[in-house]
This record gives sequence, C-alpha cells and structure tokens, in this order.
Amino acid sequence: MSVLANSAAEAVAALAEKQFEEGYEFKTLHPYKDSAGNIIYWRIRLKHPDGRKWIRPLSIDDNGYYNLVEPTQFKTGYKPIYNLDLVATNPEARLWIVEGESCADELNSFFLDSGLGYANIAITSGAATSAESTDWSIISGREVIIFPDNDEGGLAYAQIVGSKLESRNNVSIVDILGLNLPEKGDVVDWLQLNQEASLGDLRSLPKNPVKPASGISYRRFSDIKPRAIEWLWQGNIGKGKISILAGHPGLGKSQITAFMAAVVTQGGKWPANSGEATKGAVAFLSAEDDAEDTIHPRLQAAGADVSQVYILDAVVEVTEGKELTRSFNLAEDVNRLEELLQRHPEISLVIIDPITAYLGQIDSHKTSDVRAVLKALADFAAAYGVAIVCISHLNKAKGTDTVTRITGSMAFVAAARAVFLIEEDGDNKERRYFLPVKNNLGNDRSGLAFSIKEVLLPSDIRSSAVVWEDAWILQSASEILANRDNDKVGKSSALNEAKLFLRNLLADGPRNQPDILKEAKEALISIATLKRAKQELGVASRKSGWMVDGFGNCL
Repeated sequence: MSVLANSAAEAVAALAEKQFEEGYEFKTLHPYKDSAGNIIYWRIRLKHPDGRKWIRPLSIDDNGYYNLVEPTQFKTGYKPIYNLDLVATNPEARLWIVEGESCADELNSFFLDSGLGYANIAITSGAATSAESTDWSIISGREVIIFPDNDEGGLAYAQIVGSKLESRNNVSIVDILGLNLPEKGDVVDWLQLNQEASLGDLRSLPKNPVKPASGISYRRFSDIKPRAIEWLWQGNIGKGKISILAGHPGLGKSQITAFMAAVVTQGGKWPANSGEATKGAVAFLSAEDDAEDTIHPRLQAAGADVSQVYILDAVVEVTEGKELTRSFNLAEDVNRLEELLQRHPEISLVIIDPITAYLGQIDSHKTSDVRAVLKALADFAAAYGVAIVCISHLNKAKGTDTVTRITGSMAFVAAARAVFLIEEDGDNKERRYFLPVKNNLGNDRSGLAFSIKEVLLPSDIRSSAVVWEDAWILQSASEILANRDNDKVGKSSALNEAKLFLRNLLADGPRNQPDILKEAKEALISIATLKRAKQELGVASRKSGWMVDGFGNCL
C-alpha cells in the first residue's frame, strides 16, 4: 500500500488508519538521516493501551509515494545507524550504543540536559537483531560505550556490535548484571531508578571489555536469571522454540496447523483441557498446499481469524533496477523472517510446511549443513519469542525407534524441542493419533486422538477441519508404529501361509469348496485371507471345485 501525502505525518495517518481504529496511539516518527542530515526514511512507532506495539519503516519513492517499506537500496546494502548526522558532525564525541530509537532519544535528552552539548551521543541500529545488517564503518577512533538491554538478546547484541567496532575504537560494555534492572530493562529504566544520577554517575558504571573474537564464552549460573518456559500450547509447543509434526502424507499434519492457527488467532482453547492460547497472529510458509483453494478454506473451517494469518509467498529482490522474486530459503533468508516479525510483532506462531522444501541447496541428510540452518532458525525463534512449527514426513524404515523415522538428518530431531507423530489408528482409518516422540519441555507420555470432518463453508466451498477427542492417549508413538509394523508383517505371513496351504491342497487336483473351507478353518486360516490367497494365486473356481495344474500353476 502506498499514498501521496504532504508530509510523513499525513502519510502515517493514512497508512495506519486501521491501527488507529483498533485503538493504537501515535508515539513518534524516528527519522534516519544520512551524514549530511537528509532524511533517508523513518520508523513509525504506535502503541496500543494493552501494551502491543506497531513499528514499521516509512519511505518515500522517486514518485513521491509513501510506503511501509525500507528504501530499496537496503535490500542490497547495509542500513545507516540512527543519529548518523550527529556522529558525522561531532567527530570527538563519545558514543553510547543502545537498543531502539526511543532509548537513544531519551539518553540524548539526558546528555543535552547535562549542559555538555554533543560531547556524548546516543546511537542505535534499531532492534537487537539489526546489528549484522547495519553499516558501522563511520565509527572509528572513538570511545564507545554499549549499554545493553537486560536480557539474552541484549547481551548478544552488545557482543556482536562490540566485535565489529573494537579493532578501530576503544569499546566497553556496561555490566548490567549488578544494576538491579528489571527483565529487559535498559538505560532509560536505569535513569528512572536513579533520577538524581549525573553524567559522571552514568560514566562510572562498571564495564566489561568486549569478549575476544576467538576463545571460549562462558557464564556463571549465579549470573543467569532463571525463567519459566512461555507456552504457545501448554505442555506441547513452546514459544521461542522449534517443534516438528511428522507423519505420512494425507494424515492431517497440515489440518492440525490450520487448527493451531485458529486457536492462536482467536485466543481459543487447546484440546483436552490443555490450556488457552494467548491471542496472536500466525505466519505460514507452505510449499505444497495452495493458499486460495486449500489453506484459506481450511482456516475458515477451523474458525481462524484470517485477518491475523499471513502467508509468505516469495522473496523480492531488486537487481539492476529490476524487481525479481524467488523462493524463500532458510539458508539465506532468516533475516527476511525478522523483517516480517518487525512489521507484524503480533505474530506468535510461524508454520513451515514442509521444512525440507525451504533448505535451498542444502542436502537434508547432511547433518552439519542442516544443523547450521536450524541453529539460525532457533536463534531467530528465541530472539522474537515466536513458536516455529515445522512439518516433516516419515521415511520407510521399520522399527520401534520413532526418532529415526523422521525424514532427513537427525539434526532435525536434535534441534526441535518437541516432535510429534501423526499416525493412523490401525483399527479405524478415520481416527488418527497426535503423539509425542520427543518433548524436552513438557509431558512426553501422553498424546491425543482426532478425526477430520467435512465442513461446508458459507461460500459453498467444501473443506475440512480437525475434531479432537477429549481423552488423552496413553500409548506411546513407538508402540503405535511397532504395532503397525507387526500388523503388516502378521498379515503378510498369514497370506503366505494361506497361499502355501492352497498350493499343497490343490496339487493333486480339484477339491470341493466345503472341504477346502473346512480344512482352512482347521489350519486357522480365515476366509478373508484364503480368498486373498486364491486371488493372488489365480486359482480358478468351477462348479466341480478349485484346481491348479501339476506344476503348481493355477488354472
């Protein structure tokens, strides 16, 4: 969406009209400028009374249209730092690096109130995940102090930025672990807790050097704050974690993802009284199902709020002035997912269906390559607190170890915190199981059963939806697969036994059907198995009896 407007503020009013109707309030426009002070683009910041944030880039194209995208040059290059113009015009200033434009603005106000002008300047690259995509080259020969946010993402951000700057600057990192800051607290929180603090007090805070680029990284557990797992689906799917749903085609894996999307977007209840979802949005990457005739009807059938469900269609790149699209690739494009989450921070679930379709040129059986891709995906999930649910298939191997039945490298199972098997009930093909194969976070001893019902939508489109049973299933995934394999082996053995029985019985000529059925019963061969054996052998039925020729060939 783009608009013509007389100012950036006017453009925000038009482009964020829906958000204002939903109750979001305008907070500020953060201008990103070049070294000469010319505005390159803005960051819009809105906030809802319930605490939700809406942060988007705003740029203006060559035709004067405002768009909710970053300038096109960022797709092939690095982004500027916030307050670049102040850095360029104050070459002796001490630089303070923080997370977020609002934090930088607050700290700069504190510096100006200290009466020393721009002897100290607060800058940022934006969010904690933006360090790698930012141009830090202008910072050289400076004293640089990094004040990280009080969380894992903040500490990681400080180290990444510090490692990029330490060879050309005098860099230190404020030791926040002893400052009694709240979880995710920042320098603004410190200033509020220490309202009488001076610039000297801020400068005298204990600091640590940047960790060396090589060596070991370690922490004391006394310095680590424990925290509870945040659940998307209590006991099953954790936020900030990777989970896998695995099973043979056609058993309902994608149907379950539509159900999960419905529960999340409606803030609904999970099956078997396993909790209630926090309302959020969902993003799909789907390489197999069509968005229009399959996913959208399934979402409707499941009761999802489709206005809160997104599908990532392609990656758009600009090369030599031409806009090109290509398939999403987890080996290269995790930062594109970050872009999606930055535009839509309400997303709490990302579904990748199937995971193997998004590996690019990576061999799904090569453990080291798969592990590297999944590490980047896991880091992304942790940084944004979003649940990643990946769909996978089963291989044709037999055995009771269900972990080895997941298609591809064992790295998939190792990276996932929870893996669930989708399997048929051997006694009822309409009934399916949802069983934990592995669950490092919750209960791995009980699962669920479900069926799939047809749903006629108001548009007369026929779709389907998952219907869950209320009771928990206490049979393990390994037991289900073992029983299935044994059942197949048993049926095959029974059929071979029946075929041998018929060959021996008819070797001397035709026999009457009643005699054959009587002897089969005595041999514990069922009529159904006997008929299958007859069909496979090509035994002829005549009024005079069943027969084969003397060479064992059926007539």
